[in-house]
Amino acid sequence: MDSHKLPQFTAGLKASTFETAQGITNYYDLGSSSNKSIVLVPGYLCSALMYKDLAEYLVSLAYRVIMYDPYGTGGSIKTSKDKYTLETMVEQLKSLITNLYLRDVIVVGYSMGGLIAATYAKENSSKVSKVILMMPAGYKVNQGPQTITMIMRTPIIGPKFMDYFYHSTIMDAIKVNFVHPEDPKFSEIIQFLYMHIYTSWCLNPSFSEAACGIFRFMNVEGHQKTLQSITKPVTVILAKNDIAIPFQDNFDFWSKVPNVSVNVLDECGHWGIHEKRDEMFEIIDKSLAV
Repeated sequence: MDSHKLPQFTAGLKASTFETAQGITNYYDLGSSSNKSIVLVPGYLCSALMYKDLAEYLVSLAYRVIMYDPYGTGGSIKTSKDKYTLETMVEQLKSLITNLYLRDVIVVGYSMGGLIAATYAKENSSKVSKVILMMPAGYKVNQGPQTITMIMRTPIIGPKFMDYFYHSTIMDAIKVNFVHPEDPKFSEIIQFLYMHIYTSWCLNPSFSEAACGIFRFMNVEGHQKTLQSITKPVTVILAKNDIAIPFQDNFDFWSKVPNVSVNVLDECGHWGIHEKRDEMFEIIDKSLAV
């Protein structure tokens, strides 16, 4: 993505950084520091900027909102290829919350960020007051055709395949079809392309390594145990037309987990945060008020 495209998304946002074991993490701290804190955890290969509208909405409700760039996206460092693991991503979130001395924090995660947020909440229950998961990955994820998934999990070959796919298909499409998520044309762009619009904002692009690393750490049985053992109140938002996070399987799973309020967005796919923004914000608002 051309660098001149970036300012329209960062306008009015002041970035800060801190050091982790992997290197620099870039984040945005919005609202008054005296307000109740919410941390927004981005989805698969997305930067903090996917949350810009939601963050501004939450600030208007008198919350302090922190959103950050996972490794390899935005202003955060590109870490080594073997560090794109669930453990490393959870540790980054933990370092952020520790660095800012946050307590009783509300953690919000979208898609893969939901799994990261849920894992953090399970392991650091004393720091968390509430969990909100939007189309969360973890229990069951549509990883695409089995052959493609196996290729992505294969060392050396996987990253090379994804590099080829990224540069031969996605980048050309982005150059032609770049749109803001609020643009009506957005709905015409496939979900996979949308994720790479955000990935293209990376200062240190690491698409193939991050993508393959994330697919390697998927462990449905282990994630299921994590999601079932969160002791704090959890709000889950699912989309009825979600393909990436299969709706019925995940609805059946979450409906049986204690302390969970399940909400469903009709006529909506995986990117409900934009497709059904007002409805999504309303559900989040009600969850925060409880």
